[in-house]
Amino acid sequence: MSSIRERGGKLVFDFTFNGIRCRETTRLKDTAGNRKIANEILTRINAEIIVGTFCYEKYFPNSKRVALFNEFNELNVKKENHILPTLAEFAAIWLQENSGGWRQTYLYKLNGMFNKYILPNLGSINLRDITKSDVLLFRNELVAYKKSNGDPMTSYNVNRIMMKLKAVLAEASERFTIDNVSSTVKPLKNEVVEVSPLSLNQVVKFLQLVRGDYHCYFTSRFFTGLRSSEVTALKWQDIYLKDSYLMVRSALVNGEIINTKTVGSYRKVELNKLVVDCLSNHKKNTQFNQRSDFVFCTSDGKHVNNNNICARVWHPMLRLLNLNPRKLYQTRHTTASFWLASGESPEWIAKQMGHNSTALLFSTYSRFIANNTQKDGSRFDNFLSPLSIGNLEED
Repeated sequence: MSSIRERGGKLVFDFTFNGIRCRETTRLKDTAGNRKIANEILTRINAEIIVGTFCYEKYFPNSKRVALFNEFNELNVKKENHILPTLAEFAAIWLQENSGGWRQTYLYKLNGMFNKYILPNLGSINLRDITKSDVLLFRNELVAYKKSNGDPMTSYNVNRIMMKLKAVLAEASERFTIDNVSSTVKPLKNEVVEVSPLSLNQVVKFLQLVRGDYHCYFTSRFFTGLRSSEVTALKWQDIYLKDSYLMVRSALVNGEIINTKTVGSYRKVELNKLVVDCLSNHKKNTQFNQRSDFVFCTSDGKHVNNNNICARVWHPMLRLLNLNPRKLYQTRHTTASFWLASGESPEWIAKQMGHNSTALLFSTYSRFIANNTQKDGSRFDNFLSPLSIGNLEED
């Protein structure tokens, strides 16, 4: 529903055009007289939208949306003349149409995905001319892609890119009544997640030798299971030392602190005594210990840089301990393997880690659960032994 709103003392037009919510700030101050003028203009805009004569540029010539709606007009002209746009032209509109429900960080990732992979390969092709073979060959290009370190792209990332391409082609199929050539292209099977947790002895040795200014950082990572983005965004207002827990409310994504993206990610993480004592000492010894301060920060109070920590601390420590190279994310896997090995409830562990179910725990970490008897099934034998089942008589 269209309306005239106020923002910063200025009047704002708020209306919907071509399915997109539009908000245009004016130079008019919020007075009764100006509101009357603005409402009269809005009435004309609504009428022109209904009869199909509304021209965005006529009312808001300096708006950034002018270019978007010009593309819409060109698309409609092409559609009326049975001329379809290229994938690049339609993808730009598809991204704009759907961006309303996306975070800026996610939209940034999507734009990067399209600009780096999809558009250079398929962007110039007319939608009507794209074939299933084009889609499959593009997927082959992704499979053969090598990252800067020489590693191939994972099946998970290939499927993510293909999913967005298929979404655009599915929308184009519905909108222009053309075949959806990607509908039968199945996702690749995901590789087994590489899990290389450290043993308890290795963690103890790590914490004994690591630089003092990173001791609490790594203690927290090894024994809370926080993701890199979560531990970086952690502030003292999220830590409840007296009650031995912390709240995960934020994460660092593309250099920006944002709220966690799912209900599961927003969670309470219970802290063991080791972490509580470590954080208590850390808070006493840092000058940045106010509620709004980052728990782990640089000398000027800014959040730490995980890439910097990997290069300067994590990987050198692994080499010092003669351990195979692995990602810093393995601290999270280490925590999960510790909890499972100690017999903690899988449901409790899943909540601690922000998982929606226990399925991922068992599929990923089962081989790291300690078996003290070294004989699987022996506990069940002991459970049944008092029954002397072999000697039971039938009724």
